[in-house]
Amino acid sequence: MIKENDITCTACNVMDIGTIIQESDTLAHMRLSGENMDTLQQTLTDLAREVENEPCEIKVIELDNGEREMAFDFSCAAEKLIFEMRARRLM
Repeated sequence: MIKENDITCTACNVMDIGTIIQESDTLAHMRLSGENMDTLQQTLTDLAREVENEPCEIKVIELDNGEREMAFDFSCAAEKLIFEMRARRLM
């Protein structure tokens, strides 16, 4: 009969959060194109306002090819990450 021991490993698959998410990584970029750019721009702005704890700085740049680039500068990396995860379903 084989006897099994329960072994608990508290260090397996553990990584310091700063290894993956840098605290200074607060800037998110989104490129918009197509017929619904105005609607998408407003939706992304509303989403940023939902996520922000402190005011998010939002810049919109009109590109030569008719597209727009939006830059969202959040107050912390966690807000940026939450915004990007929620925005994925829109893009």
